Amino acid sequence: MASLNKVFLIGNLGADPEKRVTDRGNSVCSFSLATTDKWNDRQGNPQEKTEWHNCFGFDRIPDLVIEYCKRGTTVHVEGSLTTTKWEGQDGNIKSKVEIKVFKILWLKDIKTKEDHEPDSQVFIPADMKDQMPF
Repeated sequence: MASLNKVFLIGNLGADPEKRVTDRGNSVCSFSLATTDKWNDRQGNPQEKTEWHNCFGFDRIPDLVIEYCKRGTTVHVEGSLTTTKWEGQDGNIKSKVEIKVFKILWLKDIKTKEDHEPDSQVFIPADMKDQMPF
């Protein structure tokens, strides 16, 4: 039976991304991404809930994220869910779910209808254009 583990998120970085090098010399970056759901409750009062997603990337992703992203940057992330498990100091098994990033697009914030320019909504770094499907 086939399976699929794919995640698409659009949100804002909650802090500047962090880059580090693994013991094997590979670059990895991590960043938090906030997505916010907004709705009106039964009384018509606006409500919102923000989810925080821990993201990380390897290969070319760290250099691109460090160069083009900072706290508040709006991005579209494509990746997969990964679960890491470990034993805590208290002896209990702990786990966390993260997003392993395969692709990232930088999105322009649109503040008003006058700012809406379809050709300039998506910023794609020059060295990523060859990877775009369109």
